[in-house]
Amino acid sequence: MAGVTVVMPYHRTDERVLQNLVRLKDVRHVREVLLVNDGCSWEPVDDIAAMHQAGEAGNLSIRLIRNERGKGVSGARNTGIKHAGQPLICFLDYDDLILPDRFDRDMEHFMDDTCHATVCEFDTVYEDGQTPMESWRMPYKPASFNNGTAFFNNSYLGVPHLTCFTYRRSTLLELGILFDEDLGGSEDSLFKYRCVESIGFRTSPGLVSVRIMRHAHNTTSDVYSKRLLEYRLTFFRRFSSIFYKYPVACGHFRKSYGKTLQRYIRKTGHPLVVLTHAWALIRIKCGLPA
Repeated sequence: MAGVTVVMPYHRTDERVLQNLVRLKDVRHVREVLLVNDGCSWEPVDDIAAMHQAGEAGNLSIRLIRNERGKGVSGARNTGIKHAGQPLICFLDYDDLILPDRFDRDMEHFMDDTCHATVCEFDTVYEDGQTPMESWRMPYKPASFNNGTAFFNNSYLGVPHLTCFTYRRSTLLELGILFDEDLGGSEDSLFKYRCVESIGFRTSPGLVSVRIMRHAHNTTSDVYSKRLLEYRLTFFRRFSSIFYKYPVACGHFRKSYGKTLQRYIRKTGHPLVVLTHAWALIRIKCGLPA
């Protein structure tokens, strides 16, 4: 049966990288972990060797790949897609958790060759790792979206965290779907929605098997810097090529785009950036791509 490669980028020395490697040996169907070093001087080669010697890694294959230069998380994930050794692929931030049953239902879905992506449910906890914050339950009906039209015209409700998705690697490569390395923020959202439009996904309701750690910097966009807001505005502009085609979803998208622009204006952003995205919003309101 098909196995899973978990792609886990890291960019700094952090013990949670090693802690997650130990946990992943207990996640069924994970055959390989691709640890992508994105410009960090720390490479835990000796630690990984010690894990194997002590039996802490089980039968898990752990491969360490280094980007020649730091490309950001999107570039690190692209490196993972290109070098993964298993037919299925999942992306994991080193401070988040996937539980042992994470891929059980995915394996059933991927027995069907027409299934190219799946998604599961998740919950979130605060930074201390103890306080429950919220659970994300599958709002999608029907349980399978085979293309963008089926999803976006079913009332836009957003899609879950990237770690909840499992992809058929060959499909991503055949269609050339990669992360946008020019975006410093929201590159995972653009990737997810491109996948939704191109290949759809199947759901596994009732299976909370991903735990996301919430940090102060990503709980509200009000604390975003001007630079990060610019990245998000660029993301929305590129995003529009998908959303302007789906009237049901476009209203929600346009509202989020407008709110981000308002936050940027309040921070006294660059006038040319404001004019560029104001014009993009006008085009979208007229039913045109930005």
